[in-house]
Amino acid sequence: MPTTPEIPLSCPPQGSDSERPGVAEPCSARTRFKLGAALLLANVPFGYGGVIAASALAVMMKRPSWLLVGGVAYALSWLMLGTGLLLTGPEGIKYIRGFRGRQIRRHR
Repeated sequence: MPTTPEIPLSCPPQGSDSERPGVAEPCSARTRFKLGAALLLANVPFGYGGVIAASALAVMMKRPSWLLVGGVAYALSWLMLGTGLLLTGPEGIKYIRGFRGRQIRRHR
């Protein structure tokens, strides 16, 4: 019986070469970095934007329960931050600080 190739659930360690030429790796360090950087860039607008939008809805609709939605959005932004930091590592922190700094200087 032919066996199916095993697909790893996580990315292989950096620097490992595939023993099977022509078989694509499930993910790469570059892909992880890009995903982590996107999460790091999006977490602040998502958290504060969620709180502001939910607060506005709570006032306009006179339903304080919308504040819970804002709290959940803020909590999810922290989850995004942690996941982004795990995916990018120390290099990602330096990259994001530089990127945000360039954006702030450009708008002055």
